[in-house]
Amino acid sequence: MKKLRGIIIALLVVIMTFGSVACNRNGREKKEGYTSLRIFINNGDRYDGAEVDRVWEAIEDATKTQLYFEGAPHNSDYYNTLNPMLNTGDLPDIVFSVPGGSSGAYEKWADQKDGILVNIDVLLAERPGEYPWIEKLLGSAQYKNLMYDGAHTIVPYVSDASGWGIYYRKDWLEAVDEEVPVTLEDFERVLKKFTENDPDGNGKNDTWGISPGSGAHFWNPLYHAFGVQPDWGLDEDNNPVYMYETAEFKAFLEWAHGLYEKGYVDPQFNTNINNQDRTKFQDGKTGVLITNAGQHVTWVVTPFEQKQGKDKIVMGAPPVGTATLGKEGAGGFSNWGGWWGGFSITTGCEDPHAALRLLDYLVSQEGSDLRTYGIKGVHYDLDESGNVVPNVEERNKEPQERFMSVTVNDESQPLGVYQLGANFGGALDWSSYDTTGEIKIKIDAKSMDATYYQLIEDAMRLQTLSTSKLTNVTAYPSTMTTKANKVTDTMLNFVNPAIIGTKNLTTDWTAMLAQCESDGLSDVKNIIRSTIEELGII
Repeated sequence: MKKLRGIIIALLVVIMTFGSVACNRNGREKKEGYTSLRIFINNGDRYDGAEVDRVWEAIEDATKTQLYFEGAPHNSDYYNTLNPMLNTGDLPDIVFSVPGGSSGAYEKWADQKDGILVNIDVLLAERPGEYPWIEKLLGSAQYKNLMYDGAHTIVPYVSDASGWGIYYRKDWLEAVDEEVPVTLEDFERVLKKFTENDPDGNGKNDTWGISPGSGAHFWNPLYHAFGVQPDWGLDEDNNPVYMYETAEFKAFLEWAHGLYEKGYVDPQFNTNINNQDRTKFQDGKTGVLITNAGQHVTWVVTPFEQKQGKDKIVMGAPPVGTATLGKEGAGGFSNWGGWWGGFSITTGCEDPHAALRLLDYLVSQEGSDLRTYGIKGVHYDLDESGNVVPNVEERNKEPQERFMSVTVNDESQPLGVYQLGANFGGALDWSSYDTTGEIKIKIDAKSMDATYYQLIEDAMRLQTLSTSKLTNVTAYPSTMTTKANKVTDTMLNFVNPAIIGTKNLTTDWTAMLAQCESDGLSDVKNIIRSTIEELGII
């Protein structure tokens, strides 16, 4: 008994000694008046228990929050890590997800009866005017229809509407006496010469024009030249249509199959996963690459130049259709709406207004600049033209790789964006919102890549978009989700076999459409029609 009393007294001494210094997760001292927030996002595991830098701390001080990050381990599936946590009631305060891209997880969470995501509209109504930037964002023409089950449940990760580019081997174009293609006919001719005219000069027949990624979207600037609308669109009578069922897409498939039969397309393109399309371009096997531009230019061009040499890539515009191939004048990259998933507050959050306060700051002009470039006057300044000028000395004082490293003259320097902040979207530019109503992304090419910024700027300059009236509409009832997913799977599973030729565009095409009808295609169209009528889109 004496021993037990001694232990209790010792514990009381410890509590009295240290109780005045409350600690938070990972042993951080809790700041008085600050709200702790657990955030589960892509790459969040990199910052779990990591040292807090000055930018991180500045975000916390501006929002009176303390941020603790979690995420899926490297090379693991994001939702396979997050879902078991949520199923056991272990709810982070904020989670990232991609509606339509989470295999139904987001739709389950966002259900307003049985789900776990807070209705942001309710929070805004409780404190009108307190979150001006989210009010603008979710009230804008661009993002007002990003709803599910009648509620806004995500603050979107705002990105470029497309952000894609077409990379060409400039030295190969010169070798085969061609210019960067303008029309779809030009494009096919260049693919032919890149395949047949020994563009690398090694005397072997070992090159192809192109080896697209295995996903259908890697063909997007080509099928738009046939007049295809991205994803769901409206026909001339305002009836909903899905791009993969249209006569225009069928015409594209016939043309793409012809390219494959002629040998202009790598016969193994259907197996290209994990950026293997980029690897084949970097290895000198293909002369055209259709993939992301922007920040991805660094990841494409650096390995390319290590293998193939410098100054051998040029960017091109989406080829346009002509009177004899495709649809005359049609073309562009897919406009995917300028967002990629978003951030939701869960019902497990004890102070949802603190979470919304953080998200509001991160999409504000001040917060967006801070999380992208660091602290102004410390990590960067602006030149007379408003361009970002990084302060390398100060950036080097932060933990390694907090600012993206860029190799300049064989030296790695932290000239890029603040990587933790980039997890919350692009650098927003609110300067013209009040006059245009449009929310744009600021692209500071040198902050992305001080070496290859010209290629980034060229891709931006050459970018045209193909846009549907239904872009950024997710406000459909939950009753369509399962059917829509089945229809999408059926149609997507038809694309590559049709290009390769294991499915034909007569009987197999008809059978595919019949299967989609069985999956509920007409039901989905009816739901879309009634929804967009209710929203006033038509």
